[in-house]
Amino acid sequence: MNCLDCQSTHVSQNGHRGAKQNYLCGDSGHQFIDSYSPKGYPDPLKGKGLKLYVTVLAASINLLLHYLKFWEIPLLPHIIS
Repeated sequence: MNCLDCQSTHVSQNGHRGAKQNYLCGDSGHQFIDSYSPKGYPDPLKGKGLKLYVTVLAASINLLLHYLKFWEIPLLPHIIS
């Protein structure tokens, strides 16, 4: 096992982080685990969430514009100088 920071082979075990073994480099003092797993949601799920967000946002904007037009409220207030 090599240090991820300096590539040294002077690495020793240094406890656990969750279910994974921690390692400590004797040269750089860098602490690390042997493998990292990606965090967050998978890309297909992110795409579905973004699509839903945009759909709801577009519907909300359209509804707002409808009410502004219905109540004859101008989008930009008149500036009096």
